[in-house]
Amino acid sequence: MDARRLGVSGDVRVSGTIRAEGRHGLPHGSARALVVLGSLDRLDGDLVTARSRIEQGLAQMGDFIPGVWAGRASLSALAVSEGELDEAERIGLEVLRFARVHADGSLTQIALCCCALLADAREEHRRAVTLIGAAAGLGEGAILTVHMPDLRIECEDILARSLKLLGESAYEGAWSEGQAMTIDELVALASTRGSD
Repeated sequence: MDARRLGVSGDVRVSGTIRAEGRHGLPHGSARALVVLGSLDRLDGDLVTARSRIEQGLAQMGDFIPGVWAGRASLSALAVSEGELDEAERIGLEVLRFARVHADGSLTQIALCCCALLADAREEHRRAVTLIGAAAGLGEGAILTVHMPDLRIECEDILARSLKLLGESAYEGAWSEGQAMTIDELVALASTRGSD
């Protein structure tokens, strides 16, 4: 097992805590835990269980809007893993647009990382780095502030792979470009297809 995968054990403990909160009457704990566990299933390659858990979690979210949209981001990432890139794009852009309208920085970071997964799957490595760079520019770093263990691991992988493929100069240029972009520019970038 990948050492970084073991590093998400803290997230698994958090999921256990969230589930316990749900059992004690705190809202949406079990639903949030199902989404996180489904995301970990996706990392393990168990896409059937991942879809089942994420959809179950979403069904239990009710009116917990932040959880619903983070869960939809998990569905976008899952669609990338399933090879359903058009579905991933549609859902990812919905999440990004919602985050923009509601000025939700955390959700914006998550959505940008999901869009980066899609760009990477389409072999648009420069775009992927730009999107992750933008997510990092919104907080203390894309990987540390995105509270989705699967995205943290995959963003690291995308960045390492892209550095090798693009070279240091192009990689740094894409990263800096992402950090300088406005949210409207990022939505436009995520909404257009193109190769590097």
